[in-house]
Amino acid sequence: MGNPSEQDFRKVTSYEGIADEGREEFGVKDSRGRDIGYKWEISRYSARDVPQDWPYQSSIRSFPFDSAEVYYVDVHVTRDRRRYGAANGGVEVPDLETAKRIVETKKHAAKKRYTKQLSVA
Repeated sequence: MGNPSEQDFRKVTSYEGIADEGREEFGVKDSRGRDIGYKWEISRYSARDVPQDWPYQSSIRSFPFDSAEVYYVDVHVTRDRRRYGAANGGVEVPDLETAKRIVETKKHAAKKRYTKQLSVA
């Protein structure tokens, strides 16, 4: 994330599991008849302040927010239920509601794009 600024909160994170996941078919097919859809996964991490003499510098992460939990949003367009196309960079947010809003926003944009681009099934 580059150099930490005064606004960065340095944390050590631990994976806690999947908070939400799903997929949705858009009802459109590509020129070869493959279904186009969307897949998402929201992972939850616990985040704690870096202990005073923490020896593992590579495990320290910087965030623009101070939270005891971090949610990582991973979204992909699918073709026949498999990921394809350009990968979207993951997004880290402080709460599950924000993560779900990001999923809905990105899913809506992808659905609009592919519905316009391809014929309806």
